[in-house]
Amino acid sequence: MRRISLLAAGLFSISAVHAQIDRGTTLLGSDVMFEKATDKRDGDPHANTRTVYYITPSIGRAISDDLVAGVRLLYGYSVQKNYSTTASISKNSSYGAGLFIRRYKKVAGGLNVFLEARLQGLYQYYTQADRSTGVVYQNNKTYNVIAGLNPGLAYAATRRIWLEIALQNLIYAQYQHTRGEGDGMPGSTGNDFAISTAFNSIPISLGFKILLD
Repeated sequence: MRRISLLAAGLFSISAVHAQIDRGTTLLGSDVMFEKATDKRDGDPHANTRTVYYITPSIGRAISDDLVAGVRLLYGYSVQKNYSTTASISKNSSYGAGLFIRRYKKVAGGLNVFLEARLQGLYQYYTQADRSTGVVYQNNKTYNVIAGLNPGLAYAATRRIWLEIALQNLIYAQYQHTRGEGDGMPGSTGNDFAISTAFNSIPISLGFKILLD
């Protein structure tokens, strides 16, 4: 029993050492978000479906202990198939890049909380088409600038590998410029600015970091 206690204490102390990111450390990693939803009404032979995924590779550098600054890229894609009224299929492709700064705070052992401030640009291309004919009757191009706060948890599985879960843009400010065309009508443009929260439907991402000296 004493050996087991000593082993547990040793593992805890190793985990505690792993839980700090030293100044000068380089971090490589990525976040992934995936969502799949189905909506089927009673008596309806078809179901509306929605599939969304995002991947965001990143590289950062610890500018001081447990404070990381870096850059990230983003690619996302979603497709929604609708049968409720006119059968349609909507697709949305997203491309982005941004800067971030993240502060880690040790909680216990290998567990850390973090808060990330992020500024990113995002381009999205949206189309809606008739499912039976494939004819596109609406398309939009959207340009976004988003500043947001992203809290999360990180666990030092080893000294080199950290596993993370984050809440994306929990509080954010967004500027959006949209150009759209639809049903043969002339193109339209629109601008929008909003400060909002994502408490009603918080996007959750899973990720990892690899620490390099």
